[in-house]
Amino acid sequence: MILELLAIIIIALLVSAPGIIFCFALLKGVDLNRFEKTIIGVLLGLFIPPLMSFFEFIVFGWLFNVWIFFLNTVVFLAISIVLFYTQKINFSFDFKSFDFSKIDSKSLVNFIKNNKVMLILAALMLLGFYARSATPSTNFFEFDPYYYMRVTEQLVNWGVPLLHSMDVYYPLGSTYREFPLVSYMTGGWFDLFNLFTNSSFSLNNLILTSNVYPPLFGALMAFFAFLFIKEEYGKRAGLLAAGITAFMPQLIEKFAFGEALLEPMGIFIAIAVFAFYALAVKRKSLRLGFIAAFMFAATLLASAEYVWPFMVISVYMLIQSFIDFWNGDLDDRMALINILMGVAALIAYAASFIYGITRAPSNSMVLTFFAIAPSILFFIINKFKLAEKKESKKLVFGGIIAFVVLVLVLTPIGYKLYEYANGLTGFATNSNFVSKTVAEQSPTTSGVFPSSMGIIDPNIILLITTIVMILTACFIIYKKNKREGLIAGGVSFILLVFHDFLDPVASWLFSTGTSSSNLAHFIIESSIFWYVAILFVLFILVQFYEPRKHRLQLLFVVSIFPVAYIGLSIMKYLVHLGAVLAVAGGVLFGEAVNLTGDISNYFKLGGEYNNIVLTGMTFISIVLIALLVTGVPPWPQQSKPYPAVGFFDSCTGGSNSIMCQLQSSRISQDWLDAMSWLNNNTNMYNASIQQNCIANYGYTCRVISWWDYGHWTTFFGNTQSVLDPFNRYEFMDQEVANDFVGTNESNLVNSMLYFHASHIEVDFELIQKWGALVYLAGTCTYNNTATGGIALGCPDQLRITDWQAGPGQSIFEFLHYPEYLQVVGTCPLSSSMYAVKSNFDSSSTPYDYCMSQSELVPVVNNNLNLAGAKPLVLVNLLTPVENLNNNTVYLLPIQQGVFVNANPQLQSSYGSNEFFNSMFARLYFFSNLPGFTLSYVSPNGEVKIFSLNYTAYENYANSISSSSSNASNSLSNLPLNSSSSLNSSNSSIPESNSSILNKTSQNLTSNSS
Repeated sequence: MILELLAIIIIALLVSAPGIIFCFALLKGVDLNRFEKTIIGVLLGLFIPPLMSFFEFIVFGWLFNVWIFFLNTVVFLAISIVLFYTQKINFSFDFKSFDFSKIDSKSLVNFIKNNKVMLILAALMLLGFYARSATPSTNFFEFDPYYYMRVTEQLVNWGVPLLHSMDVYYPLGSTYREFPLVSYMTGGWFDLFNLFTNSSFSLNNLILTSNVYPPLFGALMAFFAFLFIKEEYGKRAGLLAAGITAFMPQLIEKFAFGEALLEPMGIFIAIAVFAFYALAVKRKSLRLGFIAAFMFAATLLASAEYVWPFMVISVYMLIQSFIDFWNGDLDDRMALINILMGVAALIAYAASFIYGITRAPSNSMVLTFFAIAPSILFFIINKFKLAEKKESKKLVFGGIIAFVVLVLVLTPIGYKLYEYANGLTGFATNSNFVSKTVAEQSPTTSGVFPSSMGIIDPNIILLITTIVMILTACFIIYKKNKREGLIAGGVSFILLVFHDFLDPVASWLFSTGTSSSNLAHFIIESSIFWYVAILFVLFILVQFYEPRKHRLQLLFVVSIFPVAYIGLSIMKYLVHLGAVLAVAGGVLFGEAVNLTGDISNYFKLGGEYNNIVLTGMTFISIVLIALLVTGVPPWPQQSKPYPAVGFFDSCTGGSNSIMCQLQSSRISQDWLDAMSWLNNNTNMYNASIQQNCIANYGYTCRVISWWDYGHWTTFFGNTQSVLDPFNRYEFMDQEVANDFVGTNESNLVNSMLYFHASHIEVDFELIQKWGALVYLAGTCTYNNTATGGIALGCPDQLRITDWQAGPGQSIFEFLHYPEYLQVVGTCPLSSSMYAVKSNFDSSSTPYDYCMSQSELVPVVNNNLNLAGAKPLVLVNLLTPVENLNNNTVYLLPIQQGVFVNANPQLQSSYGSNEFFNSMFARLYFFSNLPGFTLSYVSPNGEVKIFSLNYTAYENYANSISSSSSNASNSLSNLPLNSSSSLNSSNSSIPESNSSILNKTSQNLTSNSS
């Protein structure tokens, strides 16, 4: 333990010391206090050595290893020390002259008073880090983090992740060359830890090391939210932004230990880029501009979240450069800062392209260079004094605007930028089949805000922020010209209140083609578009009324509202919404105080009004942070369960605190045991195991399962998988869904042969996710060109034609759902039986069946229908069911008094229920499918793994093809033609059945990931 602790201390010093020294040297003369420079230095120390290792691979082909990473750290430290002394930094602390005996309560009080802001900020960061990291685990229940940890695993073991791999998606393959920053950073930490502790490779240590970064950067994000807001609105507003960032439930949950995704890094860097760029713009500092450019490049190498900062910075640079040129404020420094941003982005883009990142941002780069072009042109004009006079400036200004318009209209650049904007707004829609089945991709509803945002209601805070910013802008105009100020205010509030009347017109302007539907949707469906449009125009105008002021308000508008729209539309982007709400909170604080101060000064009301507002906003901020931490609403309101952070929660009695939720989020032991079995029996790195696989199946072992578990299979099980949560090829997801839902074992066998799968894995969670599988099966077609390939076992036509409506809306789905039965009391018709309600019945009758230990009897007209009684068997997942009978009800208990009926007796004019004959039911419920051998079942039956016995399957197929008839309840009645039992083309829903379908699909229509 002592050795491990010592290693952690040494690594922390190695990581932080070079960056801190470098930062103090680089930011000499920049008005930032020592605490702020120290935190910025820690960030640079975290990023520079891993990026040095990455670029050494790009330029020289050097494979990553611990000595290269260690040498890069030492080289960076040496450069930092040299720069520190060449800059003649005066940074000393004389312990000899410091008299510790003079420390008393008065001196401590003075110290606290003088440094209270930084102490509060440090406390927020530390508490935020603790909230995110207090529940560490090596089996945190998530899917995607294990893919990124596998990338890091390959990096530290092989020196570079695989560019092309057949671990997943055979025969097309996949890649492990993802955005490199996180893997190179955590890989370096992991290697240093092993070096200093003399340890061998440990998967658990890799998991623990990789998961340090989300809570660390969650805490750092609070600091940069403070820095971003403080520059324009002061320290108190900055502290509010930091507090919201530290304690908002969504930002704790998504930056928690266990969430080792790229998304937290991308969101953090976006906030950091905004902060550094705001500092550089406000102060026109090339030193800060250098860091802003470095971070701008880092965001492109960190995650796909680069789209956000690229969009914000590019739009801001484009518009602001024109305003600054007109106001005479675009000097050499400002132009160079923008050029630095573009050069850094270009270098990062080139490196990512060489590395092989498939999601390289070509459209974002087009936007960036288009945005920087005016800065370069204005820089040249200023440098050679081509437009010193006002008339010549007007001519140049108008000429450049005309040129830009012509470029947009007459060249592909305009179309590309248009498509780029359309694509950005497209993040707020579900445009493909798989996204409609994923819980994270479902539309955001107001019901999720209390649990994800705490006491902060996004719609309210965004509306209030918009109103206050409108008042601020209009009052600035009013001070210069009363009439124009009143007109600006009147028009703004008319648009804000009555914009619904203009939605059709605005939508028409952006709907000239089918690809424009996302933009049109943005305009019609959300008030956010009008918030952005109104504020965007106002804060452009404001800068002409008060030149060289209010330059950052435009940056706040562009960084907050478009992303807020996406977060308000899709669940996946709630974490982005949380980040911008923290910024919006700081902006609201600052604008309210500034507006009051402007009004007081203009009307000479005295400073007391401004002090009252400042004190009031401070008090409200403290209360707001307290409510976020405690989860206590300001008044009794049971319908809004605000979760506490949970610092002192014992996690008993069904607590809903965030820390307790994180503590309970663990992969079950059944799944870990199943992965251990795969590791011991199908391990892709074990030569003898794979030789046996080839001998038994004709190819190496691979598991076909639902896509959720692909990363677990490859990471924990070291086994090749057919699918994984990346869903790179949607048609493969649909093919597998069709195999699981279908009643034709030949389709399943053919898919396994095509995908080179030797084993099939089914699990209990698929019962809850069943609606997603049925929907994807119903939208699967043979020639699935729309989703990227050919699904062999699917029919020629969609069986769910109105697929845009989403899961749970078609007859096809209804006929393939299992039945849920819930005990609702004692049967009034027989005291020895239970009354049972079916989810298939939407009527107001209190119960539909009476159930005994051995029989399920329908209730018709308040009487037992004994003729319709069916034998009842409770399914034991640990024991195969050998003699299946189509007239028997098979019930699986899933919780107290709730059963899943694997053989619903539903009969309708549309056909009979098919769940009983599905491949999933035959495998998971009954462990009874010819050609498949039960190889493993987890201790509680949660996971089952079957191996393909092709010889047994052939014998079975031959026997039923030569037999003219068999018993009606035999498996031999299953069709051998692909679509004979699944070819229900009627997807319309009669009104009388729609409520049944909706009720049935409540527990079935979403994946958990």
